[in-house]
Amino acid sequence: MNQFFLKFYLCIKSSFFLYGYIKILSIFHPYIKPISLIKAKDITNICSIGAKKVAISGTGCLMVFTKEYLYKFPLGNTTAKALKIEYDNYKKIKKTSLSNFVDYYLGQELLSEEIFYKMSILKTLSYSDTSIAKNIIIKSLSENGNFGKASIFSKENHLLGYEVILKYCNNAQRLELSDIKGWLNGIEYCTSYIHGDLTPLNIMKNNGVVFIDLDRFDFAGFNFFDKIHYHIEYEAKMKGLNSYDFIALNFELLLSEYSKQELLSYLFFRTGAEKRSDVSLHPSYYLKIITLILLIKRHVGKNEVL
Repeated sequence: MNQFFLKFYLCIKSSFFLYGYIKILSIFHPYIKPISLIKAKDITNICSIGAKKVAISGTGCLMVFTKEYLYKFPLGNTTAKALKIEYDNYKKIKKTSLSNFVDYYLGQELLSEEIFYKMSILKTLSYSDTSIAKNIIIKSLSENGNFGKASIFSKENHLLGYEVILKYCNNAQRLELSDIKGWLNGIEYCTSYIHGDLTPLNIMKNNGVVFIDLDRFDFAGFNFFDKIHYHIEYEAKMKGLNSYDFIALNFELLLSEYSKQELLSYLFFRTGAEKRSDVSLHPSYYLKIITLILLIKRHVGKNEVL
């Protein structure tokens, strides 16, 4: 339905229609403010830039594609925060030996008094090509970092994920998971740069391979996270599953490739990162994660401490 209305807008090129549609979306969309960050007069300016395609992301970002640039307009505070973090990380990565992976333009500009972002149009890669590129990216990321203690960002995401999960547990589940907090507090993994959301869709091409969506980039993250995350997201997409259903159906196979500690860390870290990003999720989502955590925790096999 969303794409139907946006394609209709491209046909009629009416700024009034687009502004009205955003207002309607704000009634039930969790990330679009009732009083949007974009004003009616701003929509008129946006309509004048020669849009070839218009989309609204699941997290409330109005994306306007032209021949040369993608313009990102946040429609709520959650998206505005994520885009600001992405831009800050982009500038930091530009100053490192990994600058080739951000070899594209990303700029911050003003529309009225609100900030928006202008980005180069990039080329997509086939899923098979992203798998090859992923190995290059992860190798390059793992060679950078302090290889010491994890950043506050990673440690807090870990513990925040645990606290979020605990809220949705029944008493028996809380008791079973009670020993994990001490383990999370004391855990020390090797660290390196991590992308934080390395998926096939976030690997693209400009002059060479680049990565995008940098709001979860960490300069001292758990160095196994990107490998697990890409693996799960890639395989889930290929099988037509969401990531958590894929884990539920394949957790024994995953435990043959990653340790129990790494998979549990991954689930807690991912939950914490989503909570920190103000992502609104249905309680059933957390109940599914609890089931996965207990499945993995109860599993008896090699390379295990818990």
